[in-house]
This record gives sequence, C-alpha cells and structure tokens, in this order.
Amino acid sequence: MNPIIENQIDSLRSLKAFFHQFNDNLHTSGERYQRFLDDLADQQLDVQIYERYQSEFLDETKSRIQNIIENIESGDVPCIERLIRHLEETPIG
Repeated sequence: MNPIIENQIDSLRSLKAFFHQFNDNLHTSGERYQRFLDDLADQQLDVQIYERYQSEFLDETKSRIQNIIENIESGDVPCIERLIRHLEETPIG
C-alpha cells in the first residue's frame, strides 16, 4: 500500500482512539461531578441548596456530557471508520 495512504489510515486510527479516550474521560468527569455533589450532601449541605444545585447545574452538565459522548459515538467514530475502510479499499493508480 502507498505509504501516504498508510499514514492517513494510521492517523485516522489514532484519532479514533483519541475519541474513545475522550469519551472515557468525559464519563469519568460526570461521575466525579456526581460524587462531589454527593459529598456536599453528606457534609450536611442544606437540602434546598443541594436540590437546586442538582436541578440547575448537575443534571444539565451531565446531560451535555452525555450528548457529547453520544455524538462522538454515533457520528465521529463511524465517519472515521468509513474513511479508513474507503482508504483501505480504494485502489491506487
């Protein structure tokens, strides 16, 4: 295979791996955020403040994180996989 094409395929595979790692990091951040809020509740944070914070910030932030993860999994990664297949299957010359 053409070295330029091989390099493009390797770069796309690296990008795909980055997206997977990024998704893992986002998921971990969402969990960490939840634990932080739970810790505040355990430290006797006023229940009304806790519930307000959860409804106004935590739920929205977790929803946005989940949307980013889903967009990467359903859009970016499949696109990269199609590009890799296309490069692997396209004859050169």
